[in-house]
Amino acid sequence: MKVLFYLPVVTPWWFDNVMEPLIRIMAREAHVSVLAPAPWSFTGVGEREMQRMADLPDVDWYIMNRDDHPSTRTIPDNQRELVDFVHSLAPDYTFCRAADIETPLHFPGVVRYVMEGDASPLRPGAPSYAIKHLPFDHGEMPDLPEEAWRHLETAFAPVWEDRLRRFENFRQDRDFVLDRAGIPADKPFVLLPLEYEHPENFFLMHRLGAFPNDRLVEELVDRLPDTHRLVVTDHPLNKYAVDGYALEEVVDRLGDKAILIDAKIMGNPPTEVLSPHADAMILGDSKCYSIAAFFGTPMLRRSRFATGGWMNAETDLDRFLERLGQGTLSAPDAKATRRWFAFHFANEAFTPDDPALTPSELIDRMVTPINPDRWDRGLARFGYHAAVQGLAA
Repeated sequence: MKVLFYLPVVTPWWFDNVMEPLIRIMAREAHVSVLAPAPWSFTGVGEREMQRMADLPDVDWYIMNRDDHPSTRTIPDNQRELVDFVHSLAPDYTFCRAADIETPLHFPGVVRYVMEGDASPLRPGAPSYAIKHLPFDHGEMPDLPEEAWRHLETAFAPVWEDRLRRFENFRQDRDFVLDRAGIPADKPFVLLPLEYEHPENFFLMHRLGAFPNDRLVEELVDRLPDTHRLVVTDHPLNKYAVDGYALEEVVDRLGDKAILIDAKIMGNPPTEVLSPHADAMILGDSKCYSIAAFFGTPMLRRSRFATGGWMNAETDLDRFLERLGQGTLSAPDAKATRRWFAFHFANEAFTPDDPALTPSELIDRMVTPINPDRWDRGLARFGYHAAVQGLAA
């Protein structure tokens, strides 16, 4: 079995914590090759990463280090040559950490993307990851037999009920929450969680809407009716890794039309605290869709990728604004929300350092999107044993 790890936008943290464990697992049973550009803009693979894995001499490293290697992060200048080279390696399976979704389409074998698998506000402990057909197809819902759904919901019920109780305080008196957040309670608001905008985040190439974040805020405030305020919650990493001067200057200039929240509220992530009280949430490819779904917040999602129909998300800004003004936006379907969280954590989410994770399971996650045999261990990450084994998909 030949396995390729194609890693044009892997960061040092992602390599150490996600890709290295996966490479080590696959190297137990497969001929593993790693194809990545040389380090640039906080991404790529170099001597540091290879030295970390010097104990695996049979792993083949192919480092793209010509002058055009930065282009592999987005649109490769040498796409045809790159594809031909991958064909010469003839991988049966390719794990991608790539923002470019066009080039891997031409690779042989099975190609999948390794992406974040967290679904806040539910957290089973260690960060979750998922193996996906495309990077930002959000809220995918399988067509399971009703009996399978009932078993899955029953197994997940202790987690779901526990989380509903834990987050009940977020739904408490709106004026109290807004006062603690420093937001005037004089008008309704739309919530905008910002995405990570560091130069290493090449996934932003897919954004629909204005760029960078300060221009996005201006665009949305300009379109929002005067009846609503835009409340902006910054990505936690932006505060530490991104110069926020331009964003802060824009928000200051907009006066009370926009408010920036860049700190926790009552010790909790601000998007989670504010979502129950927002008239809507505006998203691109942010993972915050799961927060909106959990709290029943209507959504606008502008994305090039698929959005699960159960979320009832608007996809057009004009229609969203019209329905916002009419008060007719649709919330995510409550029953489907519960089912999606159950399915996601049972079937899709995993941790790379799980000692029980095997090469065969990783391949199964690539080629078998739905496998009830892994549901029991998936839900057990929440700290209890879920009896869902033996279900037929």
